Amino acid sequence: TFHINEKNMPFYINDLNKFKPEVINGFVSAIYEVAKYIKSSKVNLEFTPKAIFTTSETLLDFHRILIEQVFGTHIYNQYASAEGAPFITECLKGELHYNLDTGVIEQKINSDSILVTSFTTHGTPLIRYDIGDQVKFKCGECSCGSKHPLVEEIKGRMVDYLESFDGNKVSLSHLADVIKGMPSCIKKVQFVQTKKNLIIIKIVVDTNYIKEYDKYLIDSMTYRFGMLTDFIIEKVSEIPREKSGKYLLIKNEYLKNKQI
Repeated sequence: TFHINEKNMPFYINDLNKFKPEVINGFVSAIYEVAKYIKSSKVNLEFTPKAIFTTSETLLDFHRILIEQVFGTHIYNQYASAEGAPFITECLKGELHYNLDTGVIEQKINSDSILVTSFTTHGTPLIRYDIGDQVKFKCGECSCGSKHPLVEEIKGRMVDYLESFDGNKVSLSHLADVIKGMPSCIKKVQFVQTKKNLIIIKIVVDTNYIKEYDKYLIDSMTYRFGMLTDFIIEKVSEIPREKSGKYLLIKNEYLKNKQI
């Protein structure tokens, strides 16, 4: 994931065409970057995988649409944690199930945050451990036949949102919509909140980006955060991945510092 860029992308595509994988499994952002390159460069794929499994990052609608279109197959969303539970998988009917094999997850009262009891951590027992992740459960049974409990939505980490000056939370999916209506001149974007009233918008752009788009970005953010939040647009050559190899669409430095 650390070496995915336009210079190296042809090597990835050549190897994929040579290997012809039956399935693809990986970070959402990495697979999405490959799919974007294939579409923009009009590269021909010489294989069609049976399925794509994504994990470790939140799968948003725009990720799913492009990846499924480019690879001509279905994405099955997955979610797991190093604590051994929860392990959530998407079934053939498109429903999310949390698997009881590795542990139990419970919802905190009046919250979407989850508590984990793991069956696999033998060194240090984890019993109702708050891992900082958020999942929304769903009632009923699935027509796929699985009796594993249903999950309506995987919300991700508690820091997967930014905060307006008056305390309202703006989620990851809402921020992804900021550039949804723009021409495909923004290659990458990252929203970084450094203060209660300041958000930095880092963007990697191509030659089709024009100055007028700055106003569109600011207006879209003001609509979501209000007039009391300031925005700074930073055009950068690259947005680095985290140590884990993940690419973060948002970084809530303000919340992290407040928690410390």
